[in-house]
Amino acid sequence: MRAIAKTSLTLLAAGLMLSACSSNDTKLHKSLRETFDTEITANGSKMFTFELTTKRPSGPRETPRVKTERNGDKPRSSGLSKKKLKSHLHNRLDQKLVENGYCREGYLVLDSFVARGHASLRGECRETATSGDREKFPNQA
Repeated sequence: MRAIAKTSLTLLAAGLMLSACSSNDTKLHKSLRETFDTEITANGSKMFTFELTTKRPSGPRETPRVKTERNGDKPRSSGLSKKKLKSHLHNRLDQKLVENGYCREGYLVLDSFVARGHASLRGECRETATSGDREKFPNQA
């Protein structure tokens, strides 16, 4: 009986931690605009570009809030950190690929870039395109 109670308590704690993380992730996701562009080459290579950009608020522009270090030397923006944006980029890309089935066997990162308010990743799927892929993901002219 104690083992069941201990296991239940552990599962409950894990669930609460995951829901807290997903809540923060959802808030972050809503503040970003994402684009996913695909290209299938003549030889069947499946390329893609995934980008995240912070949404600009509509209306009059406000002066950004600035936090300063305790010693007052280096002001920093209160915006999203590059590290957090890069992590979110990879997490959202993985989710996107599961949702749309574009890279079924994984992908190789060809290039990535993270700057203040913008992150992008260019990649190539490990598998070649099928005729179904060509229909589902037509190249944009």
